[in-house]
Amino acid sequence: MAEEHKVACGFCGFVTPRSGLGLDISSSPDISWTHHYRAVYCTGPNDSEPRLSGVGCYTSSSAQNGVPLKPHQRFDDVDLNPLPLVVIRDVSPPGPEIPDTEKETYSWGFKFHDACWSLLVQASAPRSVDIKLLWRILLSVPCAYGVPNWGHTYGGLYYGTRKDPTRGEHFALLGLNSHLIVPSTFSDPFKVPELDAMIAKLRIDRDESQDADSRGIPLHRDSKSNDSFAILPFELKEMLLTYLNSEDVAHLRLASREMAAVSLSQHFFQSRFWPGQEFEVAFDGLHLTPSDKRKTDWKHLYHEMKKRRNGNMVFLGERNRQRIWKQTIKPLVAAMDRLSEMSELKGSSEWKLDLELEGEADWKLIKSQRSINNESSNELRRRVLRAEVELPPAIVEAVYISFMSFFGTRHITGLRISFYGGEEAEIGYISTRSEEKLRAGGFLEGLHAAVAEYGIRAFALRTSQLSEFLEWAGDFDDALPQMSVKTNKGPIRKIRAAFDGFRMQALLIT
Repeated sequence: MAEEHKVACGFCGFVTPRSGLGLDISSSPDISWTHHYRAVYCTGPNDSEPRLSGVGCYTSSSAQNGVPLKPHQRFDDVDLNPLPLVVIRDVSPPGPEIPDTEKETYSWGFKFHDACWSLLVQASAPRSVDIKLLWRILLSVPCAYGVPNWGHTYGGLYYGTRKDPTRGEHFALLGLNSHLIVPSTFSDPFKVPELDAMIAKLRIDRDESQDADSRGIPLHRDSKSNDSFAILPFELKEMLLTYLNSEDVAHLRLASREMAAVSLSQHFFQSRFWPGQEFEVAFDGLHLTPSDKRKTDWKHLYHEMKKRRNGNMVFLGERNRQRIWKQTIKPLVAAMDRLSEMSELKGSSEWKLDLELEGEADWKLIKSQRSINNESSNELRRRVLRAEVELPPAIVEAVYISFMSFFGTRHITGLRISFYGGEEAEIGYISTRSEEKLRAGGFLEGLHAAVAEYGIRAFALRTSQLSEFLEWAGDFDDALPQMSVKTNKGPIRKIRAAFDGFRMQALLIT
């Protein structure tokens, strides 16, 4: 089915329309929420200006389904002009089969249910979603059947092949939609009526004086106490507790009599639902009006949520939310946060990316299986960037390898080479907060690499100071294919490398 005739959500994996299920849709749960979607897209061959669309609505009666241009627009806005709606044609830019006259108006990108997009917004709070960072990741991951391959099967909605370590494969390959009937996937993950009703029942009447009484301010203070927290005012102690996770709160109250004397107020239990806390996924109460928030019994709600979680008694929409949140949304937000801390691509980009370099005697090549030739992988959308750095003729003190963790797997993002005398050479995306150090103590003559399907996972150095064993930086595994390169004579003079949005895909030395 062509991309413009369906909505395949890149966060939850659900495909609209549902076909081949053998289900009576009229008797199934309300799935109208799956028809409302946004897109992150570009128009034309250029991929440098991604945009977030407004909310469109899929209809089976329409030959083509479009989305509004602006993020604040919706398909049901009374003043919406239907003419400038954008039709997302594919997840890849226009290929050679598209006539030249159509390429400049050809829109391509990824679709997401509006409900699933709202989960990303919630997980990113208080910051807004960085569309360019998200797009950078989307152009770097493999894709099949209109959805990104994050390394999981979307909770069983897609078939996944067994991972084959001998091929360096660290992604579950998506096959055709498995057509498994997973009841929770039909339920709106953002709006859970049963959870809203439970919160609405937990109302209390309280005023300012009750709030003050519930804080449990210590009745006395020992002026000779050795407890470091004794000097803090109560308000600061309570604030500290709200920012700790629940396990650390328990440990702190065991270690400090002062902190143990601070009663856990409604404000504290409300903090258990803040981003990054124990029940961040049950954020519904935080969307109430300020007045309703004050009337909510957060303590009772917290204990009720713990009881339901421990007994695995969750609503279908809540279960769907937890699946999307745990498998895709939180790892994606974490990756975007790490990406924002990395440097711009270091190194000159003047050299031509050419596979024929592999056959040239002067250049020695290490590459992942699907690193450069995107056309053979049917992934024209994958962005490939190049960098080059020239090394001084000096003894290398150490090589610092930068890493980024992406959905549970660490990938090499760049190299920082430090020479005796103070000089440095950098190539790739550098992150000093996530570096591993390899000591050299000689001229750098080559590299050993552990290579996975979509990136280089570990490096070891080959220097003029021969060693009896290899010291690896990264996630080295004997099951991963290993490659080695060495100059024909003397130290490395130049390094070239190819990258996607964050991973090193190939490296050449001469």
